[in-house]
Parts: sequence; C-alpha cells; structure tokens
Amino acid sequence: KAAKERKWALSEAQLAAYWRRIAADESPGGALLRFHLLTGGQRIEQLIRLTDADYGVDEKAVTLRDTKGRRKLAHEHINQLLPETDRALESLRGDEGPYLLTLTKGKTAVSYHKIWEAMQDVVAAMIKEKEIDRAFTPGTIRKTVETRLAAKGVPDEVLARLLSHGL
Repeated sequence: KAAKERKWALSEAQLAAYWRRIAADESPGGALLRFHLLTGGQRIEQLIRLTDADYGVDEKAVTLRDTKGRRKLAHEHINQLLPETDRALESLRGDEGPYLLTLTKGKTAVSYHKIWEAMQDVVAAMIKEKEIDRAFTPGTIRKTVETRLAAKGVPDEVLARLLSHGL
C-alpha cells in the first residue's frame, strides 16, 4: 500500500495547474522545473550530470547517460528539446563552467535537493489553493508523464524510449 501511495500520478487538471505555476515562474527554480517536466520527467540524477558536451546546439538535444540497473556501461539516451525546454536551459546555463543545470553559472551542477526545494514551494502553493491534496516529488512527475502519455495512447515502445526503460 505504501509503495502504491508513492507511485501516484497527477491528474490532467493537477498537471495543468502545476504547469501554469512553473510556466509563470521566471526564477531559476521555475526553469529547473520546466526543464524537468518538458524532458519527460527524466531522472534528476541524470539531468544534473549534463554538461556542455551533452548538449547538441544544432540538434537542440541533450544526451543523458542512464546508469540505472545492472549496466556496466551507461546507456546513451538522446532527448530532443522542445523550444520551451531549450529556453529553460538557456536561462540556466552559465559561462563559468561546463554544467547545464546550474545555479552557479556552470561551475557546479545543481543538486537534487535544490530541484526538490523548488518543487516543494510549488507543491505548498498548490496544496494551499486545493489544487492537490498531498505533496509530490520529482518521481511523481516522472510517473505522471508516463501515465498521462499512456492514457493518450502513446505506444509502450515510445514511452520506453522516452523514459529509458529497459533499453
């Protein structure tokens, strides 16, 4: 039961409310949350490792390295960026180091905790406005992306590719 509670997904209305809030947030936290959602709710651990070498300027894509599971070598997972995602990324990038998701102009990568904190500010506002009835995490967004796309009829193979499941 506890595992099921942790794996819940936002409804379409809840996801729309979340998007409205993060789309209107011009702070670095808002850009981090937009990038996370618009890349399909990718694992934060993969996103925070992104560097300039992982960004295809002409292709408007990032290459994630999936090390989850029993892989001896990381699986390269190319994620095409929507224009809104690219704009979020551009607002975060700096010229003082290689990291793409950064709050230090590229010198260091942003931490999972900083992304989680940004999300919790949004979550608190959503709970206060009764848009949701409980807190959620970056993992909830990942599950939500998968659930909402599956409900729209996106084939399992496409979902597996987007979310780097069992590749």
